[in-house]
Amino acid sequence: MVALAPERGSRETQTHAEHSAEIERSLPADRTGPKAIWHRELEDLARRANQLLLSEIEFIPSKDFERHGQLEVIECLAEKWTVARSNSHAATEHADWDGMGRLPAYIASLYRTTLLEREEEQELFRVMNYSKFRANQLRCRLDVENVDADLVLEIERWLSIASRTRDQLIQANLRLVVALAKRFVDTANTLGELISDGNVTLIRAIEKFDYTRGTRFSTYGTYAVRRTIYRASLKRREQRARFAIAEGDYMESQPEVRSSHSEVSEAYAVLRATLDELLDRLSPRERLIISARFGLAAANTTEEKPVTFEQLGRELGICKERVRQILVRALEKLKAWSGHDLEDWITEENV
Repeated sequence: MVALAPERGSRETQTHAEHSAEIERSLPADRTGPKAIWHRELEDLARRANQLLLSEIEFIPSKDFERHGQLEVIECLAEKWTVARSNSHAATEHADWDGMGRLPAYIASLYRTTLLEREEEQELFRVMNYSKFRANQLRCRLDVENVDADLVLEIERWLSIASRTRDQLIQANLRLVVALAKRFVDTANTLGELISDGNVTLIRAIEKFDYTRGTRFSTYGTYAVRRTIYRASLKRREQRARFAIAEGDYMESQPEVRSSHSEVSEAYAVLRATLDELLDRLSPRERLIISARFGLAAANTTEEKPVTFEQLGRELGICKERVRQILVRALEKLKAWSGHDLEDWITEENV
C-alpha cells in the first residue's frame, strides 16, 4: 500500500501583479457579488487545497494505472457502478423481501445487497485504487498560494469516486461480518458489539487489500475480521471474569452493604446508558478512539489500560497526531451534548 503526501517543489519568483492575476483567475466565473465574498471564496478554496495537501491518500499501486487510455476506462467503470448503485437502491426500496420481517432491521437490510461476482469485485477495487492514485497525481500540482479552482474540484471529484466505491465494497461485505460475529456470541459478547468490532476491521481490510494478486477479498477479509472478533470476544470474557471475581470479593468483605448493591448497580447502569447514548451520536471513528482511549469498552474500566495514540493510529491507518485531534474534537462534542463538565474523567494523560 502506498500512502503519499506530495512534496513542495520550488517555483519561479512572481511579481505581486502576476500573483494577483493568478488569484483572480482562480475565482469562480460568477463574480457579481461584493468583493468580500470573492475573498471568502478564495479563502475557502485555499483551505480545501491545504486539507488535500495534508491528507493521507493510501492506494494499492498497479502498473496498469500508467497505461495509455486507463483514465477513460476508469471513468466508464465509475459511471457504470454509479448507475448500478442507483438502480440497486431503487429496486430494494420497492422489493417485497419474504421473511425479512423476522430479522433485526440492520441484518435484514444486508440481505438486500447483491453479493459481488469476482469480476465485479475486481472492477470496484480497481476503480477505488485508481481514483486515489489519480487524486494523488493531481495533488502534486497544488500550490496553496496559487490555488487552481478547477484542479481542487478535480481532485475532490476523484476522491469522491473512491469514497463511493469503497462504500459499495463495504456494503457488499457486511454480511460476512455478521456471519462471523454470530459464532462468538455469548454472555459476555452481544451480536451488536461483535459486529461493531468486525465492521471497523472490514473497512481497514478493504483499504489494504491487494486486488492485483487476483484473489477474492473474502479470503483476506475473513481472516482479518475473524481474528479481530476473536480477540475482542476473548478480551470481554476475561474482563467479565475479572469483574465477577472482584465483585464477589467485595461482597464478601462488605456484608453490611449488600442490601444497597442493587441500587448502586442500577445507578451505574443509568449513568452508563447515558454515556452510551452520547457516544452513539459520535462517528464510528470518534467512538472507537474515545472508547479505546478511556477504556469504556470494558466492564471494569478501572483496570483497563488506555490504548496509546500510536496503537490507535496503526489500527486506523492515520498518524498519532491525527488521532489526538479527533479525540479532542470528540470530547468537545460530548461536553456540548451533555451540558455538564466532563473534566473529572478527562485527564491530560488521556488527551
